[in-house]
Amino acid sequence: MLLTPILNKKISQAVQTSMRIEGYQPSQSPTLKMQVKALMEQHCVQVSVQRK
Repeated sequence: MLLTPILNKKISQAVQTSMRIEGYQPSQSPTLKMQVKALMEQHCVQVSVQRK
């Protein structure tokens, strides 16, 4: 599945919001983002974005 830049941004915002709700501090580390992406792909985790 190809991700558009807009969808990529929405996914990033959803993950950051989820992390804030759970009490984690947001991180902009590219290494962390790559680790999260690899982990999500490894476990077939997908984030769905609601249409308005």
